[in-house]
Amino acid sequence: MIFYYGLFLGILVYNFQQLEALNRTELVNFVALTSDVRKFYKSSSVLIVYDYQPANSWEFKEAVLTIIREFSNRNIMSQVISYATLDFTINFEMNVRLAQPANPLFMLYIHNSDNLDFFRKVTTGRDISFFTWFVFIDNEAKLDCEYPQGNPFNLEMDTRMIVKCEGSLKIKKYFSIFKNTTEVVDLAIWTPGEQLVLTDDDNLLQVKKDMKGITLRIARHKYLANEPNNAIANYLESLVNTLANISNFKTKVVLEVDQYGYRNATTNQWVGLMKSMDEKEADIAELLFSMSADRMQVIDYTMPLMRAQTRFYVKLPDTVKIRWSAYFQVFNRNVWAAIGIFLLLLSIVLTFMKNEHGRFVNVHSFFGNFIDVLGIYCQQGLPELPVNTPLKMLYFSILILSLILYAVYSATITSYIAVLTAGLPFSTYDEFLHNKAYKLVILRGSRDELLIHSNDWLLGPLENKMKKHDELPSNAYEAFQQACEENVALYANEVMFDSISEDVQCALGWLETSRIENQAMGLTKNSPYTETINYYILRLLNHGILSRMKSAYFYKLIQLPENKPNVISISEITPILAIWLIGVATSWIIFYIEILFFKKSLYKSKKPSHINIRHYTWRRYHLFLYKIYQLNLDTR
Repeated sequence: MIFYYGLFLGILVYNFQQLEALNRTELVNFVALTSDVRKFYKSSSVLIVYDYQPANSWEFKEAVLTIIREFSNRNIMSQVISYATLDFTINFEMNVRLAQPANPLFMLYIHNSDNLDFFRKVTTGRDISFFTWFVFIDNEAKLDCEYPQGNPFNLEMDTRMIVKCEGSLKIKKYFSIFKNTTEVVDLAIWTPGEQLVLTDDDNLLQVKKDMKGITLRIARHKYLANEPNNAIANYLESLVNTLANISNFKTKVVLEVDQYGYRNATTNQWVGLMKSMDEKEADIAELLFSMSADRMQVIDYTMPLMRAQTRFYVKLPDTVKIRWSAYFQVFNRNVWAAIGIFLLLLSIVLTFMKNEHGRFVNVHSFFGNFIDVLGIYCQQGLPELPVNTPLKMLYFSILILSLILYAVYSATITSYIAVLTAGLPFSTYDEFLHNKAYKLVILRGSRDELLIHSNDWLLGPLENKMKKHDELPSNAYEAFQQACEENVALYANEVMFDSISEDVQCALGWLETSRIENQAMGLTKNSPYTETINYYILRLLNHGILSRMKSAYFYKLIQLPENKPNVISISEITPILAIWLIGVATSWIIFYIEILFFKKSLYKSKKPSHINIRHYTWRRYHLFLYKIYQLNLDTR
């Protein structure tokens, strides 16, 4: 009897150990599966949601400790919460960890229908797409895992929820397109003890391309349809229609506003289209918004569609003047410096070669030789011919070199003078800032109004130069029309100019700034369609369709002034006259200084002398003419 009792007790202990080992193996496999899901979604931690049951509290606590220990062994931070604290936990995670790129993974165990009802009640009216969810559904929950009725989990289109049902090895994906339906996608088949391999999210999004014909509300700018060249509106309309065709959704224009919208600094309220998007009156804003952190509080952006350089656009003057700097732009600074040094060296060499009897170099002789060499470079003759052969060879080499330089200079300066380019009234930002003749113009109701009133480093200093709010243009065509008709500088980006360039009625120049803007369409904040729309925009970009659409609607038009007969006025030959007048004035000043020095030397001499300065001047002039006459006789 004792033998049978001992045998029974041994078998009982053995079965209990086997059961404990079996439960532990299931828990380890459960942790491994959850770890694979966390790795797939790149979540920061795991929050285990349970239903506390006092009846089996000891077994439950032991299982929880085992799960936490296994997560810790895998270097994964985990925490256990109850359904009663789920509401508080969701609020905490959304408010405190909103700025973190990696969000926690909620591991949800649906034991019965009460758990499901409680979860539905807690998540009603909330966007659970902010988190990732891994749900285990027990058979007692009485939920059809293959075809759930309605939307029991309050899902959205971009909800990331992976589901495993009891008794099934299939790993499913739950999301919803319509509010009262649930879409189910089979992702993988899990084998216990092996790593779960989930396909890329691209597989999942391929299923999302069929949006079941849902209608998305579109918001547009009211004045875009009235512009002569509506390139931006046509491009965005074509893009939205393409997205609708490939993802099977419909569009309906429900809103047209006259302002892009910005935050009013006085009332701290949004105006224009931004206000409508904040109130969720539309799903997609079919406009190009300049991406900014301030607007991201109200809307979500699509992927950047444009990258635009900002500029100040100004009408070019009708008449073109020759700049004084044009005469010096033929050679760069290094070449001009080399020519000057070469002139000095040649003058010094000539001075030493002509100074045959004196030990010291005469300064007057050096300047005379310098004038001779400079005259050769300017294609002038020598006052007297050189006598010895070395001087003749040196002068000949100087003549050849000057001939080459003169030919190069003449050919280049002709291009600078013949092909005239119109210049802006100002060439730098500081010049525009201090130019009182030109006002600043921006689009009314755009983001630039917020920047100009918020001490922006670029537009803030120009606040006093901006026109009144009621006088600002409301669309691109009116903006460039003001730039052509008034003395204003339009602050805009190159995308806006390219879209309207064919209809601009004048030649515009621009001053580029260092600000580059990324532009994209807008969607309502936390929109469930953001992920899908961005996915297909990326596919259109990778296949070159976006580039083809841009080239079809936007034109890079370089405008030049009209070729009118250019009448030469006194202002265009001012540089030449200035050089001549400066030379004449300098020579007279030097001549007058020589007379003063000569007169002073006469008064200091020992012998009294009464010399008439006017008589001396005329005598010196006649002596100069006589030397020229003798020189002509010698040459004959």
